[in-house]
Amino acid sequence: MSPENIGDAWSGHLGISFSTTDEDATLLTMSLGPQHLNFLDGAHGGALFSLAEKAVRHVASHDGSDPTLIDAHLALTAGGEEGDTLQARVEPVNVGRTLGVYRVTVTRGDGRVVCTLTGTVRFAR
Repeated sequence: MSPENIGDAWSGHLGISFSTTDEDATLLTMSLGPQHLNFLDGAHGGALFSLAEKAVRHVASHDGSDPTLIDAHLALTAGGEEGDTLQARVEPVNVGRTLGVYRVTVTRGDGRVVCTLTGTVRFAR
């Protein structure tokens, strides 16, 4: 599956791709390459935030709307290194007519949670 399937240039540059949807969650993936690393050769927080934010917007825009992220909290809980494939799992927490709150859990291949993001979007309806 190609990163272009996700729909924007930044996500394509980062290699973010749509993985799957089950009845409870939507999954996006990103394989860490040299462009995702910080000066310590670990996963850059900005790359992790970008994956989680894209996951929120992908799920929140399922009805064709263009949601705006108005608040986000990212907790970095573990590292990642080049070659790791990260998976972002999105779950709606509370979705109303004008606002939606979503939780994203990003894990690496060994199952370790790398970060969690709670994001609030405003729907333009």
